[in-house]
Amino acid sequence: MPATSQYRLQQVSADLHERALPGGAFYLLAWLLLAGFGGMFAQRPLLSGALVLFFGAAAAVRFPLRARAQHDPAGAARHLRMLWGVLLATAVAWGAVSVRALLDPGFVATDLVNLVATVALGTAFAQVFPIDLRRCALGTALIYVPPLAVVWTLPGMLPVAAAMSLHLVYLGTALVRGHREYHRRLDLDVALRVERDRYEVLSRLDPLTGLSNRRRFAEVLEQDVALSRGGAPLSLLIVDLDHFKSVNDRHGHASGDACLREVGERLRDTFAAASVVARIGGEEFGVLLPESRATAHELAEAFRLRLRETPVRAGATSIAPTTSIGLATFDPARHRGSEDLFRAADRALYAAKEAGRDRTVGEGVVG
Repeated sequence: MPATSQYRLQQVSADLHERALPGGAFYLLAWLLLAGFGGMFAQRPLLSGALVLFFGAAAAVRFPLRARAQHDPAGAARHLRMLWGVLLATAVAWGAVSVRALLDPGFVATDLVNLVATVALGTAFAQVFPIDLRRCALGTALIYVPPLAVVWTLPGMLPVAAAMSLHLVYLGTALVRGHREYHRRLDLDVALRVERDRYEVLSRLDPLTGLSNRRRFAEVLEQDVALSRGGAPLSLLIVDLDHFKSVNDRHGHASGDACLREVGERLRDTFAAASVVARIGGEEFGVLLPESRATAHELAEAFRLRLRETPVRAGATSIAPTTSIGLATFDPARHRGSEDLFRAADRALYAAKEAGRDRTVGEGVVG
């Protein structure tokens, strides 16, 4: 699923669960009022108790559903379906309860309580849940329409039925307006989130080569060193293009940039298993490998030789750069942390340059 669609789905799920939390208790309270004033607990205690349990459970289940949605954002679509199932089941139950009470002569004294509760619950459903237009319209109708249909048939209730019908029309227009406003805000929120994430990615990339930048390199180095304290192998390569200033002076900066891009591509291809491949300076690159010193040295030499023997194409220009590579492998006995490891690789790089360049030198070795 595209990132934008996933963001939308996760935000819709979060909003619906948040909006649904307080509403369930009002169905329970409405039933307690209706049954209490109608003497239902005395007349039909089992049915009354069962409805108390149903409305109570329908209110309570919203809390664990929200918790599950918060801990599993990838399952947003599934969590939405489950919550809408609870909301619509509650709407069906209230519509049935309201109709049953209107048709029962023993509940005549509670008709006003019944209708006020129905109007209130239907209005709340339409105004709180317009996130999904069809489901919201269905839930509102399940609460409101069955009692309204009964009211139209009751003697002396014509004015009430007409007023309720007019209110239902209002709810329809409010629902549509609420749906449009919600999704307008959602579009803006998603656009801002996508832009924020895009900036976050770009802030960790080198714009010329597309490799990680020094900031990202430092983050991964810190993380990998922490993991290596447990015994996992970690080797750091610092790769520097020899005499790169002469490439810019002789061929121009455009050719120099093309050379850097090509070297970045070759580094990425050669060290596919690396934790990170980054441009950490003008013509300097860093590579973190989950490998022993011997394996890292072998890979570094393979890259150095291939680069020297296969010229880089920069437009009509052919450039055959050489590289000096410093290598250090993390050892808790010698390196206190990431800065020590980086300094060790940097000293090895300096030793490679001092020894004549175009070579790989490991920490503590002059090659």
